[in-house]
Amino acid sequence: MSSGDDDNDATRHRFFAACAKGDVTTVTETLALGDVDVNDVDDDGNGALLLACKYGQLDVAQLLLLHPFLDVNAFNDVGYTPLMEAVDASHPAHVAALLQHPSINVEATAPGGSTALMLACIQNEVEIVTHLLAYPGLRVHHGLERTGITPFMMAGAVDVVRFLLDQPRLRVNQVDANGYSGLLLASDGGHSDVVRLLLPQSDINLVDVRGVSVLMYAAQQGRTEIVSLLLAQPGLDVNCTDSDGNSGLVLASAHGYPDTVDYLLDLPRIDVNLVNTDGMTPLLLAIADDHAGIVRQLLAEPTIDVNAPDGEGRTPLMAASLFGHCEITRALLSHPHVLVNAQDEEGSSALYYASALGFVDIVDALLDATKDIQVNATTLTGMTPLMAAMDRDHDRVVATLLKHPAIVVPEAKRDAAHAP
Repeated sequence: MSSGDDDNDATRHRFFAACAKGDVTTVTETLALGDVDVNDVDDDGNGALLLACKYGQLDVAQLLLLHPFLDVNAFNDVGYTPLMEAVDASHPAHVAALLQHPSINVEATAPGGSTALMLACIQNEVEIVTHLLAYPGLRVHHGLERTGITPFMMAGAVDVVRFLLDQPRLRVNQVDANGYSGLLLASDGGHSDVVRLLLPQSDINLVDVRGVSVLMYAAQQGRTEIVSLLLAQPGLDVNCTDSDGNSGLVLASAHGYPDTVDYLLDLPRIDVNLVNTDGMTPLLLAIADDHAGIVRQLLAEPTIDVNAPDGEGRTPLMAASLFGHCEITRALLSHPHVLVNAQDEEGSSALYYASALGFVDIVDALLDATKDIQVNATTLTGMTPLMAAMDRDHDRVVATLLKHPAIVVPEAKRDAAHAP
């Protein structure tokens, strides 16, 4: 490399450093000498104007904006323009100055589809949003056909949302390609203050492309404040289901949010026995993940079907026995309508599952629950609880079952026990 190239590189580095540091004198002199092109970029693709906007150097930015050959909309390597950078860095004065340039493209989009307006909404920059919305001819939903993103979807803070709600040209119920509305995203993100602002003007029953509603998003994450706000709205469909057949109650029960379950159970119209596409009810899902507290909440409901089976005919009691959840088993056994001797499609009972898997505490609980328990009930393959426990060497279970007065020891097992 020649000394001339070295000198040129040094000049460019000084120029970019001056733009970033606000050294107006160096910037002015360098441009006047013609030593650099006003649209040159540094190693990261950042031009002089972008650097001035990024680092808040208003005097430099205003100087550069006067240059007749300036590309005011030049993108850097990450796809940001000077306007986007000024927004992202929260510099409203720079935004105002850029908007005065006759060639400014206020609707330029970053690779992900974000515009300057969307970035300002994310940043909760009301002053910047005000500047942008005042720009003549700005299409507030620009890019919607490509990204589906609207300002309301990007706004996560009350100041911007409150301002946006006062703009008649903004559509609060607009959804993106995934069916997300501003209210749905605020609910999913846990922004209760934003939800409170959006509710009066929003469709509370909008669902995304998977059928997930605002209530479901809040319920599955245990966002009780948002759930409470939603439940207070007239016309809310509390039993709405997604493409998997899950309702808000199903999701709250499955994910283990007792406070949310409480709110939902307070509604007289709630369907506590709703079955999803996998054949699972709120009770069965709570049992599967060992949410004992939620199981007790559901069992206290007068309309609960304590014996509603899953897709394979397993009742909640069988499920609790199968998973080894002793506390839940005892809670189910305390319900007056529980069927202790019910059998699934394979003929297995709760006692059979507990015996086959060696859960002696559950076997004890089942045997103590009723004198009418069928200790010798067989599966479709002819297996009894005792036979299953013997085959798997669950000695404590075997000993417990043998104490029951009605137990029948299979002849083959009896002969083996007495063999020399």
